[in-house]
Amino acid sequence: REPFSVYMKFIQPNAGREVIFVQGRNNNQLLAHETGFKAIVGTVKLDINGPDAMEDNRYPITNLGLHKLLDMIIAQWEQESKFGECDVKYYPNAKLGKDLACQVIESSHPQPRKEFKFSMTRLYIEKQSNLPVRVEQFGFMNPGDKEPPRMEEYTYTNLKVNPGLTDKDFDPKNPAYAFP
Repeated sequence: REPFSVYMKFIQPNAGREVIFVQGRNNNQLLAHETGFKAIVGTVKLDINGPDAMEDNRYPITNLGLHKLLDMIIAQWEQESKFGECDVKYYPNAKLGKDLACQVIESSHPQPRKEFKFSMTRLYIEKQSNLPVRVEQFGFMNPGDKEPPRMEEYTYTNLKVNPGLTDKDFDPKNPAYAFP
């Protein structure tokens, strides 16, 4: 987290794409490269809030990670609670998939309001590690809908806490990476 750093290698879509971002380096831009025909361009620097970096993304790379995810959900719930139209449910014995024992906190709103971006939010907390492992956010239903539309879903699996990352893990010159 200090400095905030991200390395991603895409599996799908865009298999093989790599992205590195380290707060305070590269003029606070992310480094990215494609594969296939698009790889001819090489490594590009992108503004984290620019149209190329935000294409197919709802949030900038600086919002990535469990800590940021939890901060965003807590801030959302604090803001929504000011309006008094919030139903909160707790499911202490939920499951994620077939096997992952979780606790789930669910907040919902009976009426669409401009103050509520989502009709319902579910936060899954893994029981063993006590880490947030999934967030689901649903929009408000339209006439004819049978259930609310899922607007966002973020799931973290195969987590390794404190894996001993170094600066090399966020360096495009790392030989384990395919940065040109």
